[in-house]
Amino acid sequence: MDTSESGEFQPDLQAFVAINPASEHFGVTRFVGITAALTRPTGGIISGQSAIIHLAGWTPDEMLIKNPAALHINVPEGLGTLPSSVRLMLQPEELRRLQEEGGTRLRRLREFLERAKKYAEAKGKGVEDLFDPRLEAMRPYVEGKLPVIFHTNSTQGIRTALELAKRFGLKAVIAGARDGWKVADLLAKEKVPVIVGPLWTLPANEYDPYDAPWANAAVLHRAGVKIAFQSSSAATARDLPYQAGVACAFSLPHDEALRALTINAAEILGVSDQLGSIEVGKLANLIVTDGDPLEIVTNVHYLFIAGKPVPLENRHTRLYLQYRQRLTQPQPAVAQK
Repeated sequence: MDTSESGEFQPDLQAFVAINPASEHFGVTRFVGITAALTRPTGGIISGQSAIIHLAGWTPDEMLIKNPAALHINVPEGLGTLPSSVRLMLQPEELRRLQEEGGTRLRRLREFLERAKKYAEAKGKGVEDLFDPRLEAMRPYVEGKLPVIFHTNSTQGIRTALELAKRFGLKAVIAGARDGWKVADLLAKEKVPVIVGPLWTLPANEYDPYDAPWANAAVLHRAGVKIAFQSSSAATARDLPYQAGVACAFSLPHDEALRALTINAAEILGVSDQLGSIEVGKLANLIVTDGDPLEIVTNVHYLFIAGKPVPLENRHTRLYLQYRQRLTQPQPAVAQK
């Protein structure tokens, strides 16, 4: 349950230390054919650093693929996070207050990134008597060595993320991007990849097309944006293949949907030398199915993580067998008067 911290700027926090290998989420998620995942912290403006892990193992160290993998920033958006229907219900003073709060948080973020940039430059020049654990954690990101994942949904938030990335030399990735289809050409021009999702949502504004969340991935792909998919929740990670399937129903090419779940995601997160495709020298994370893995009716029959077979039994299959057995057992006779 250690998923969020109360501080606004916590770049030194690592999700890796809070992984619980005994969680039932792992078995349930493996059941649909997912072998590896990015696990991230939440909360605040700078949440911390994520890790890429196998979805099997006795200890976090045994599960680890890469740590740290990326820095996560929740872009202050002001009113950008609110649907138009909600904004219409707010009083002018409330709208003004929310907008001012968003502006204040964004100013503090810029100031923190400025400090981190100057700190990294000083350390690069050999200044040894300077140490700040939070700014030290920022060094690989402001130096452009590791990706910074900006979590934002609105066009305003996306433009802000792009501006911050350009100003501070950050290797940007946009996550969420519910309104990414509105600025697809800009994202393609800046060559910034997008992690789309979750797709189980409604359009942000009343005047948006009804299918905007589901067609978003296809629009981004047609514009030339490299995409991947996210669930944003351990509990709903099992739905990820089917979210990609829904995107296929709304014009995303099937091959591109598979790439988004495999090699695209690996390239975006910097682990394409280990994951994402079946090649000599890469980790043997493989599944064997009886059909299209993006279809709900498809069953995964075998799953291998790092070349080792992993049982597909989990809490859901145990409950299924338990209740099926209960229903098929003869019930005791009841004496009649």
